Amino acid sequence: MSSSLVTGRVAGGPPGRCVAVLRGLVALGLASLLAGCHAAPITGPAPTPSGSGGGGTGAPTSATSGGDGSGGSSYGPTWTCDGDAAYRATSTAFTSPTAEALALALNELVFSYEARPIAIVLHQAGPVRQGVASATTDASGLEELVAPAPGLGALDETAEGFGNAAPQAHGILTLVQPSGPLSVALEEVRWRVRPNDGCGSVWASLDAVIPATEGAKVLHLQSSSASIADLATPEGGPDGGLAGYPVHAWFLGESMPFDFASLPVQP
Repeated sequence: MSSSLVTGRVAGGPPGRCVAVLRGLVALGLASLLAGCHAAPITGPAPTPSGSGGGGTGAPTSATSGGDGSGGSSYGPTWTCDGDAAYRATSTAFTSPTAEALALALNELVFSYEARPIAIVLHQAGPVRQGVASATTDASGLEELVAPAPGLGALDETAEGFGNAAPQAHGILTLVQPSGPLSVALEEVRWRVRPNDGCGSVWASLDAVIPATEGAKVLHLQSSSASIADLATPEGGPDGGLAGYPVHAWFLGESMPFDFASLPVQP
């Protein structure tokens, strides 16, 4: 697999504007991103050779839908962003059903533009497009998935974009604390994206479970410190007998440089 470098800037100006833009739009809910309208795994043309570009190595394409039996989807345009692309989360906001105290703590640690707690990486494997959501780290100028890196999974179309076809078994969330970065494991990771600015950026939603084994990890905040378990369940123990703590987040995914040759080899 050859290495591909993807760079780009979110539409609308310098990176600092992302925070202001998302803070307004998150208030609108963006609930439509959760509208699942599953179809077969997304396929598309093989990636075309290119140098640095926006959110993908090929131009975005769309297929108009129709209920005329022509094979188009009944809900509208089908988004495809051909080739490899990687997006880091900026202006992330945790909301319900994340426990309120945990959401407030996480939001403090991911509020800054520099936090970038998670990323979505898309890879074109022949005619099939795959993706993964997990934290990345800088490796000599190119981002790589933080180890242990989750494997790529097939994608499904949704009403406004695409997402993983089946829950991702595990992933990593990185939090930036005064004491340094903290990696938090995630399980049952589900994510959805809606391409923005062609494919130069994406709006994304993420649902996952922080396993109970991560509950003892302490979040160091400006005014206090508390464990994930205490923030998620003041009464102690995951709610309803769950084996972990559900979290939900919205974010704007900004195109970033990524070392696609570092992706785990698929079976």
